[in-house]
Amino acid sequence: MAAIEVREINKKFKEIAAINNLSFSVPENKIFGLLGSNGSGKTTTINMLTGLLVPDSGKITILGMDTSKHIEKIRQHIALVPQSISLYENLTIYENLEFFGGLYIRDKQKLIRNIDKTIEVLKLNEKKNSKISKLSGGYQRRCSIGCALISNPRILILDEPLAGVDAYTSVILMNFLKSLKETTIILTTHSIEEAEELCDYLVFMHKGKKILAGMPNQIVNYYSKYFGEQIFIEFDSAVEANEIDKCLQLEGFKIRNLKLSGNTVSFTSANLGSTIIDVLDSLKSVESHVLNIDIKKPTLENIFTYLVQHQK
Repeated sequence: MAAIEVREINKKFKEIAAINNLSFSVPENKIFGLLGSNGSGKTTTINMLTGLLVPDSGKITILGMDTSKHIEKIRQHIALVPQSISLYENLTIYENLEFFGGLYIRDKQKLIRNIDKTIEVLKLNEKKNSKISKLSGGYQRRCSIGCALISNPRILILDEPLAGVDAYTSVILMNFLKSLKETTIILTTHSIEEAEELCDYLVFMHKGKKILAGMPNQIVNYYSKYFGEQIFIEFDSAVEANEIDKCLQLEGFKIRNLKLSGNTVSFTSANLGSTIIDVLDSLKSVESHVLNIDIKKPTLENIFTYLVQHQK
């Protein structure tokens, strides 16, 4: 079952189309990423999911409910962490967690248990009695996400959750988000590496349009057929590029951009196949011995850049 269904939504600001016929589906209890550069429509999309904006046309269904009819009920199941930190600066980490958790949890003992658990998993114990105004951005971000999650929402929406945080905080938050098995997570980011590390499913946006969608590994495997894979073969002694080219062509590999650097031959192939053995067999007649073969698929960044450049 999908936690969120977005169908052909559009949004204009004056005459500028911020969102153009956007559709996607968010599976339950998965991490879903909206990727794109600044101005691609990510935040506008998030604002429509939470009811802060209303689509000009199209339909959004969350947990089986239409946002145009049941947004107040939907909001009871959603927690939003905006890009800007929205905490009470004169309160401590513990007091912020207590305040935001108390808005939803009436049972005092349950609230205390949830606070203690949140402090532990987000590694906030050392600073739990420090005021927000005295803390680094990394601690503030962790506390902000903790305040959103303390009520155990079914859907967590994060707008650029790792923007501007230090590497240590980034690792803590990534591991924490990946551990949430019973929460549907939607995050926006312009970092492809971050999305590839975190997300089960991705939608790439550009100028308000969806230009690519799918599971990260499926996207890479699909476009490898078109872009080809880069192959690097290192030999134990000098080889001739023409000899390597001839051997590979005889075996039916369609190669291009063959280059020789020292004892390493590199080329691109669109039909390499799935086994290294095929390559080794094709090179049996070469006097030099193969020391290493490295196969590199196109990256998500390669694919996204190509698609953006070829947008009409």
